[in-house]
Amino acid sequence: MNAPKVSRATLRGAVVLTVEEHSLPVVRFVIALRRGSAVDPEGQSGALRAMMELMLRGTDSKSRERFNAELEELGSSFNAVPGSEAAYFRGVALKRNLGATVNLIAEALSAPAFDAEEHAALIDEMVQALASDRDDDDTVAELFLRRAFYKGHPLQRSPLGEAPQVAKLDMEALRRLHANRVVASDIIVAFAGDITPDESLQAANVIVEKLPAGTAPSPLGASLPALPEPKGLRIVVADKPDRAQVQLRVANPGLAGVHPDTLALWLGIVAFGGTFTSPLTQEVRDVRGWSYVAHADFSRRQVLPSPIVLRSVPPKENAVDCLALEIELMDKLAQGQLPQAVLERSRSYMLGRYPFEVATAADMLNPVLRCELLGEPATEIFATPSRIEALSDAQVRAALIKHLQPANLTVAMVSTAADIRDELARKLPAATIEVVDFRTELGG
Repeated sequence: MNAPKVSRATLRGAVVLTVEEHSLPVVRFVIALRRGSAVDPEGQSGALRAMMELMLRGTDSKSRERFNAELEELGSSFNAVPGSEAAYFRGVALKRNLGATVNLIAEALSAPAFDAEEHAALIDEMVQALASDRDDDDTVAELFLRRAFYKGHPLQRSPLGEAPQVAKLDMEALRRLHANRVVASDIIVAFAGDITPDESLQAANVIVEKLPAGTAPSPLGASLPALPEPKGLRIVVADKPDRAQVQLRVANPGLAGVHPDTLALWLGIVAFGGTFTSPLTQEVRDVRGWSYVAHADFSRRQVLPSPIVLRSVPPKENAVDCLALEIELMDKLAQGQLPQAVLERSRSYMLGRYPFEVATAADMLNPVLRCELLGEPATEIFATPSRIEALSDAQVRAALIKHLQPANLTVAMVSTAADIRDELARKLPAATIEVVDFRTELGG
């Protein structure tokens, strides 16, 4: 199989990436801001999201309706995706309409209208959406886990924002953010599909030439305080009435994408809880029938250390036992107790699956961007299979032993507190337990 070609260039401080594949007359593209919501001003949670959304609601010369109509007439799309580490504008266009599409995008990035009526409508929509999120237990669990795991750190803020702070985002704050963040030196422009490197530079120049040059941003890690060190078993119960099931999250500190042990740790976590046949899934779902969902996640290609998170949804009568079991399984994993057959099955699974991640230009766009954010060459994505094959079982177990901290886990549970609090205290006496009202804490 011939993988798409990848190239990199710079243009007025911006990086231009090209993933070249001419099988279809389609071009996908991303304009990435190297710094995400983690560096938003204090007290302005959701500011980056609001700024990005408002940029797509009209320009100095086009109303929102006209801008969208012109984009749709081309058959193109363009949307904003905020994130903690980085933020993305993503789109797609037919090759023949790429030039006209890029002209529209350049206008949105460099000359957004920041219309007062659109601003008021957007803030209202965001606040209402955040309020509705409280009805989804899965979302609530993720929010409270983030708050507990990153307590006191900028990463505790969701990129989507928090309703009380979003409601106070004024236009001038968003204008300042745009002036500081949408600059050539802080962006990556990536194209994938039916496009050559020269054509990418031409298209990128249309965008970059209209932006201020800016100054090279500091590395994300240097812009933020050190991550908090976990101490002991901490459990946060988001108290929500009448819960028959409990959304359960268990987080262990992880590693940054460039750490030399990250790949080994990731392979061990996949083996432990990343497939339907892994020990975590088997013990929770198949042996005990406590939760259909029983999964371990570790996002290994992050700039900042990413936690290892166990996710399950047991019924309230089994929730505490399920948590105790997951802690016990983590403790055994931290001792290197991972059967060879399980590890080899996971290795085979990942090697068999990996070609799908680089099969097309569209598949490669995100991994290539991630390499750039990590400061690695884009060709690093092709080296992953050989690196997985080169990892010995002993290296994987050593990484698990070194980096798992079963005594220092952070737990978030969305539950009716009265149903589980006493049992938590009885069965996990070493834990620090905090009960919070989910509605009050989320600004309701």
